[in-house]
This record gives sequence, C-alpha cells and structure tokens, in this order.
Amino acid sequence: MRTIILVLTFIFFNSYFNSFSQNLETKAKKSIDILSLTTSYSYLNFELFHGISFTHHFPLFSASFGLQTAVKTLYSAQKFFSETNCSFVYRLIDKKTFQFGPSLQYNMRNQKVKVWHLYNELLLGYSLFYGKRIQLFHTAGIGPFWEIFKSDKNERYSIRSTNFNLKIGLSYAF
Repeated sequence: MRTIILVLTFIFFNSYFNSFSQNLETKAKKSIDILSLTTSYSYLNFELFHGISFTHHFPLFSASFGLQTAVKTLYSAQKFFSETNCSFVYRLIDKKTFQFGPSLQYNMRNQKVKVWHLYNELLLGYSLFYGKRIQLFHTAGIGPFWEIFKSDKNERYSIRSTNFNLKIGLSYAF
C-alpha cells in the first residue's frame, strides 16, 4: 500500500513541478532508434550477460528488445544460456543524460542442464538510465515466474512462483 501511495504522490507532484518531468516541447520531437551492445549482471542468476538490444524512444515511453547470452555458463560450463527480453518504460523523468520510470519487462531464458529448461518471467518495476552514448542502467522488477521442462521419462513439469530481478549494466549506443 505504501508503494501505491508513493507512486501516486510522485505522479501528482510530477504534474505540478514540470522541472522534474519531461519538457512539453521535447515530447513532440523525441523519436529515436538506438542499437546498443549491452553487458549486465543478473543478481538472481548470479550471471553476467552480454548481447545486443534495440530501443525505440517514443515521445513518452521507450520500447526495447534484446538478445543476450550468459558469459559464465557459456565459457566455464560450455553450455548455451540465452535470454530474450522485451521491455516498455514510461519515462517520468527524461533529461538529456538521465531517464527514470516504471517498466514492464518480459524475459525468456533457455538453458540445457540435462534437458532443456524454459524460464519465463513477467516483471513490473522500474528502469534507470544515465549517460548519452555510453549508458549505465539499472532495472529492477517483481512478478510471476514459471519454469517448464521435461523429465528423462518425457513427463512435462511446470514450476510457478513469484520472482524478482535486479540488473545493473552498461550499454554502448551506435
């Protein structure tokens, strides 16, 4: 309940104090495509991911799609651990070098342990970006998680739970 009150208070004050929000003149002009190389660390998986992402900045929000692979698993265990992610961020604060806002993220990971495991998560959280060409970013979210795999006897299993995700990373925009 405290979080809801805090978000509603921030939105209320944000509408009155325009110096902390997006400038109305730049809202109509901003539409940018960014292709970037990303490196991020996932706290939940204790894994370093690297990959490529594409982001389109609309006037009020950003949509992003990325493909990544896990570094530790790939090089030490020589197994492929891929991640596909999609996110939507509403930019409450949108300055030249700083962006912050609530986000909705979907992450899908595939990993072969003995059999293929498919991990899905839908997260509601926030995203923070600092920088212009080289951006430091931090995302956090919480939401449902489900894992699907087949056993050695070809029986299908599905595990569902609540999950959180914390990422900190660096991206270079072309």
